[in-house]
Amino acid sequence: MAATLDTVRIQNKLVDLGKAGPFYRATYDGAGKKVVDETTAIVPVTVLANEVAATFDMSPVNKRDYVLDRQTWSWLLKLSFSCEVTGEAFESALMDNPPILAKDTAHKRQVILKLVRLTPKHPPTQDPGQGSQLDYAFEVQSTPQ
Repeated sequence: MAATLDTVRIQNKLVDLGKAGPFYRATYDGAGKKVVDETTAIVPVTVLANEVAATFDMSPVNKRDYVLDRQTWSWLLKLSFSCEVTGEAFESALMDNPPILAKDTAHKRQVILKLVRLTPKHPPTQDPGQGSQLDYAFEVQSTPQ
């Protein structure tokens, strides 16, 4: 079996997570208080995942030789919706059980996708003509080769 690059595995996993959600519609009552409908999950209109930064440094191999290794690896998952949503259930699931891409015969590293930041953009409360955009930042933690 040919090895899949970690970038492909990570990007595919983040896209799958974004599509799966769950995300719920948020509206406002007459008093301006938020109301969340948790009976129907809302699917993102767009789901984009890309790496945004990486740093590299020397890493010891067998305590004698040194090679360059990735020290940090940052990714961004951008989700756009046709209405205002809340991502709290999605975030809770990621915090309770961070996604892990297992090490196997085709992959030299185990990869953990750690949620580190959310940057939400919501439509105006009384004029929800546009939907929410949720940008999730992840840090990749991986085992050495």
